[in-house]
Amino acid sequence: MKTAFAYLIICFGIYGYFLNNPFILDDEIQILENTHIQSLENLPSFFTSSTMGSGGGQQMSGIYYKPMMSSFFAVMWNIFGANPAGFRWPLLFLHSISAFFIFLLSIRFFKPPYQKEWSFILGLFFLLHPINTEVVLYLADAQDVLYMFFGFLSLLIISRVKTNWKLGILLISTFCAGLLSKETGVLFLGISTVYAILFERKKWPLVLGAATFVFICYFALRVSIGMTETHSPQLLFHNAEYLTRISMLPFILYHYLEIFFFPWHLSVSADFLLTELGFENFWGPLIVGLLAIAALIKVGRFWFRNGEGKEFSFYAFVLLLWFLLHTHILVPLDGIYADRWLYLASWAGLSLIFMTLQRWLLEKKIQMKSLKIIAMALLLPMMVRDFIRGQDWKDPLRFYQRESQLHPKDAVMSNNVGAMLFRNGLVQAAIPYFEKATKINPPWGVAWNNLAACYERQSDEINAEKYYLIAISLQDYALAYENYAKLLYRHHRAQDLRIFLESKALLKFPNNSLLQTIKNETKNW
Repeated sequence: MKTAFAYLIICFGIYGYFLNNPFILDDEIQILENTHIQSLENLPSFFTSSTMGSGGGQQMSGIYYKPMMSSFFAVMWNIFGANPAGFRWPLLFLHSISAFFIFLLSIRFFKPPYQKEWSFILGLFFLLHPINTEVVLYLADAQDVLYMFFGFLSLLIISRVKTNWKLGILLISTFCAGLLSKETGVLFLGISTVYAILFERKKWPLVLGAATFVFICYFALRVSIGMTETHSPQLLFHNAEYLTRISMLPFILYHYLEIFFFPWHLSVSADFLLTELGFENFWGPLIVGLLAIAALIKVGRFWFRNGEGKEFSFYAFVLLLWFLLHTHILVPLDGIYADRWLYLASWAGLSLIFMTLQRWLLEKKIQMKSLKIIAMALLLPMMVRDFIRGQDWKDPLRFYQRESQLHPKDAVMSNNVGAMLFRNGLVQAAIPYFEKATKINPPWGVAWNNLAACYERQSDEINAEKYYLIAISLQDYALAYENYAKLLYRHHRAQDLRIFLESKALLKFPNNSLLQTIKNETKNW
């Protein structure tokens, strides 16, 4: 328990300064603007809907299915209200416990002596690696913290629980919790089964049975509630042709390798397409990617030569599963790459690096002191990078401007810069950012709505109405409906307003309080 306490102290020591960082990005629509989480009576509905605030719809909207995350938000909201620290400290706690789980799991993989010391340092690197800063500080990433926590717990249960009926019940519980936290939790069904086959051979049939049972139940649940849609029409990369996505694979892999070993260009997401494939964005990254694969093969040969093929195979399998899911080979995700997607890979990658390093040092008869020197030399700059990255999250405008500079062809970040400028009263300065977003991604209704709001603020009602109608035609975005209804209300266009509310707006958002208020106030017009 001393190790767990040490991880907690270190984690809160580094990230505690940022507990009160503001809600940002999807935090707003999933927490601040999500009326569904404000009552615990709505908890059952979280298991039949998505995660986004509906703007007055009967259920939460979106294509993602993460009821455990929505339940977490609801509990925290009803305890702490709109206080971001109340949502953030449990995530720091769970991240620390996950690092402790890695410590416990890894002891068996390190060779004596100093197994605990090596395992402690491995957990510490997972705890503090800058690529995991987003998972800790971005509340919408609670999904990642939750599914990894339950995934690691599943592996510990397999290694420590001996009674079959207890093992089965506990595994079904943790597998379900992981899958209901984030769809990526499905990877731990395979990871746990392979772990049991390689290291707990008597238990693998039971583990496989539990994993299969949970997967079938989860799939049946998704189908029965109609949560099978994965199409996001407003995302560029998500909707690109398969060959286009695969042609960007070297670029994606290079980015992940870069931020794993040199975590400076960290970014929350990216959604753009490469217009041409040159040395900088294809051939160069392809060469680096092939070298990385060659290095992994060489590491594997080293392990197999030492009679430890099972240990290497396990972590290589984890990386393979991660690679297949997060490089868009199987399904297109909601962006090109994201730091949070490396949360699982960071565990496997760091494990292979440190376990290989330990075995190499033992072969060379190099003492433990060398490890401590190496660890401190790497941990100090990592902690500094964590603090700098945390500063980005403290100021939304600074955050979005940095993201927009890193990804100038990303419509979402351009739109977000414009939104912050608009909120600060800099309407004219916001317009170019919204215009850029509509040009990069024309089907995205959110950017058209924001552009319309700028023209309305400048008393240009003709362009405002034009762009509101475009936004409404492209996407069921509640704010666009509200803004257009308010425009009609302010100009006393009773007939147009009545038709819009009754034939369109209230059909989409029957529980929207603003639309209902406008309807009631205009009954006697």
